[in-house]
Amino acid sequence: MGDISPDLKTFFRVSLAAPAGKITIQVLCFFPIDGSSDNRPDRGCGSFPNKPHSQSCNLQGVYTGEQWASHYNQYGEHAAGGIGGCSFDVRDSLNSAAGPNFYQGMRGGRLISPKAFEKPNDLKHQVWAQNIPSTLPIEAFFYVVPAGLAGAQYDQKRFYDLTHIALPIISMKLPLTINDSASFVFNPGDQVVTGL
Repeated sequence: MGDISPDLKTFFRVSLAAPAGKITIQVLCFFPIDGSSDNRPDRGCGSFPNKPHSQSCNLQGVYTGEQWASHYNQYGEHAAGGIGGCSFDVRDSLNSAAGPNFYQGMRGGRLISPKAFEKPNDLKHQVWAQNIPSTLPIEAFFYVVPAGLAGAQYDQKRFYDLTHIALPIISMKLPLTINDSASFVFNPGDQVVTGL
């Protein structure tokens, strides 16, 4: 039947909490706001072509949320998709610096509000190996708009056919204003796999 695509819209366990029999998916870098990472080298974490200030934040001396916000406001090119922004390195190899880097990135995103509300943040993780669907630490499939339900249902059924693991589909509604909250809803009518 093929493999499970790494482009699925899924929720998966963080690397420190992967259950027995599941692989650990390493998170590589974090952009507090979309960094056009699909067009960057180094698995989405490198410099945007011809944008020297878009290299990793730590290589530029950007370590705090305040420094990141100042850097983004100067170089981020918000209207062009954040191509000049830098990312925080959050690889496990940083040991005790990975968590604080992520935290500072979260702070930086808040400091450029409402820009960070207009565009999603951008978290890059390693691509997993092919043909290992039952070892992926996926917890659920989600969709954001009603048109996404069919894709989530396809993914749920395909994953079940490959693994015999039943995972839920979750409807995710994003806030319409900066003062609203997101909601996550399990709707039995959305499920094509029973037994959840």
